[in-house]
Order: sequence, then C-alpha cells, then structure tokens
Amino acid sequence: MAVYMSASRQRRRTIAIAVAALVIGVGLGIVLGRVTANSVSDAVDASRSRGRDVAAALRTLPLEYEQARAGSGGETNAGIDDAVARVATMARAAFRKAPWLGPGDRGEVTSAVDAVGQAAHRSASLAEFKTAVDRAATTVEDVFGVSSTAAA
Repeated sequence: MAVYMSASRQRRRTIAIAVAALVIGVGLGIVLGRVTANSVSDAVDASRSRGRDVAAALRTLPLEYEQARAGSGGETNAGIDDAVARVATMARAAFRKAPWLGPGDRGEVTSAVDAVGQAAHRSASLAEFKTAVDRAATTVEDVFGVSSTAAA
C-alpha cells in the first residue's frame, strides 16, 4: 500500500536530508583537516632543521679548504667551489620552504655565503677563510633561529 505524500512535504524532506548531509560533510572536513594539517610549529621546526643543516655544511668547509690548499685528501679549488655552490643551493632551498623569512634575511645569508666563496677564490689564508665561514654560519643560525653547532 502506497502512502500519499504531498509535493511540498517531499521537497521539505529532500531539503532536510541535503542540509543534514552538508552539515555532516563540513564537520568531517574540518575534523580531518585539523588532524592531517601541518601546524605552524612543525613548519618552523623543519625550517630550523634546514638552517642547522646549512650551518653545518658551512662549518665543514675549512677542512676541505685546508686539504685543497695542501693538495691532500683529493680536494681541489674546484671542489671547494662546488662545496660552496652546494651550500648556496641548500640555503636557497631552505628559504623557499620558509616564506616568512624576508628578502633582508635572504640577502644577509646570500652575502655571507658569497663572502666564503670570494675568500676561496682569492686563496685567502686558512684563518681568513675560517673567519668568513664562522660569520656565514653564525648569520645562517641567527636568521633561522637556531643555536650554534660550533664547538665552544
């Protein structure tokens, strides 16, 4: 036996089901979005980690530079240039993933890394090269808000 339902009652029922489905869908979307989203602190932590990696890569350069100057360890001036270029690439990648760091910060780090490259090109003394590297590493650490990884 069929039950007669007026057209207006069918419309109200259809609208009520649609509204209920919309509310449930939005609620689930919000819950899933909050559960799966990276938090701001996750992004900042990842940025600090990348900054730490750049500073650590910089701090390895004096050993490579010393070996290149002495002609030992298979290091050459081209190898130092490549190592400085890798550090610059790491820094650019770190900045791409940290858009909250502005052009001033980028300029500071770029200038500091360039100073390391220039010291290598002009065959600076090991002490001068170490000073340029320490300045660059400290700049990176300051910009990315990480503590020094240098031995005290």
